[in-house]
Amino acid sequence: MKILIVDDEAPIKDYIAHCIRESGADYEIVGSAASGVAALRIMEQQPADLVLADITMPRMDGIELLTQIRSRWPQATVVMLTCHDDFSFARSAMQRGAADYILKSEIEPHTMRDLLGRVVERRKREHPEQIVSQRISFAKFLDQVLEDPAADLLDRDTVRAHLMGYMLHDYFVCLFRYNKAVLDGLALANFPWIRRQWTLPLENGGIFVLVDFVCGMSAGEQQRRLAEFSARVRACTDEPVGISTVYHDEAAFKRAALDARRDQSRAFYRGADKQPRADVNDVDKEAMYKQLFVYRNNAITALSVRDWPAFRDQMDGLFALAGERQVAVGRLKRLLCFIAEMAADSEQATTVLLAQIVSAAHLEELRELFREFSEKLEKSGQRYSENIEMAVAYIRKHFRDNITLQDVAGAAFLNTEYFSRRFKKEVGVNFSEYLLTLRMQEAQRLLRTTALRVSDIAEQVGIPNVSYFTSVFKKQFGTTPAESRKH
Repeated sequence: MKILIVDDEAPIKDYIAHCIRESGADYEIVGSAASGVAALRIMEQQPADLVLADITMPRMDGIELLTQIRSRWPQATVVMLTCHDDFSFARSAMQRGAADYILKSEIEPHTMRDLLGRVVERRKREHPEQIVSQRISFAKFLDQVLEDPAADLLDRDTVRAHLMGYMLHDYFVCLFRYNKAVLDGLALANFPWIRRQWTLPLENGGIFVLVDFVCGMSAGEQQRRLAEFSARVRACTDEPVGISTVYHDEAAFKRAALDARRDQSRAFYRGADKQPRADVNDVDKEAMYKQLFVYRNNAITALSVRDWPAFRDQMDGLFALAGERQVAVGRLKRLLCFIAEMAADSEQATTVLLAQIVSAAHLEELRELFREFSEKLEKSGQRYSENIEMAVAYIRKHFRDNITLQDVAGAAFLNTEYFSRRFKKEVGVNFSEYLLTLRMQEAQRLLRTTALRVSDIAEQVGIPNVSYFTSVFKKQFGTTPAESRKH
């Protein structure tokens, strides 16, 4: 518990500080002030959990100070110090929100220890909901900060509000996936050079740690302590850990968080061998993400027609691009989860696959996961009901012709409306999308293996309108037919 002492008599302040130190290591004196005005300045810099304030002081007395603190820092506890054994003083203080009062003449190490114990118990009773609510609010704020692509500088007052009035000085950020061993290791470390630490859960199962150094440390000492912290965390887990450099401005809070996330991403792409790779140069992110989505769409297309070699080719391309450009790990995993939801043939299999994607510690682990999964799908044999198998076979045989939904429903011996619903449920895409996918795959094959003109290929795959064919092809593969042939 962090304590601020406020009294205009220096010997009394020193004696109170002595009694607090004698009460044990659970209590830390963060400052002392000779007036209410000075106390408020300290609270703005370093909010205390407990304020011990003299009632009678010049300029701003203890009662006015109490009123200001209760208004601005409602989570703080205030105990009044008085020389007067007069209940009217105590009543006035208690009416304004003081938690307790103590006569200065009664202050001794054992009475201070008892007082501090009562304050701790009171705070446990009164503040759990507020503390939990504040932590939830801070965690939501962190999720928004990490996902927001807007400017990387934040309003200082916004940051302080989420830190319950605390002002950051020299700080760093650490990110890792939830790991009890890491959390226990940090708790046991009890680093004396940490002035304040926040440990909060993120929406994606990650843990966010914000550490503020004690004042007065040199830059070199901060770097040594940062390395000490890093070594402690990384010794407890083989999963990627991200740690930012030291920052000195609250407005750069988002930069620190993103710095830690980039460091975690680099650890993810280094792989299990933990060999360092050079940082990726700045690239055209829009083009990169566009290509990732092309791979994703092509993989889903291959799934829908059960073309397993094509599926594996697309996934290999996706992983190669992600590794080369070191795509943000969270974004990569969300993209893979989308594919997994399309790929898994049962709710249970989907749940398992999604959990494996989220918990993967390295890129190679994800690559192997999808390779094994596609092999299982390929070996599982028939995936559709008998009627839909008949429909799929009919489409694959006649996709070059001008076939209709009614034609395929008839081949499956089902009425059109029921067939349409059943096909979408089992195959994952509707009839027209499936038909178009087959035509585009055949067009791509012809472009790469023949010298036929684009118009002739469009005719052969059942889309004689060249303009429409070109538009659909580009939407499907991200390039025009002519560009695809060059590659």
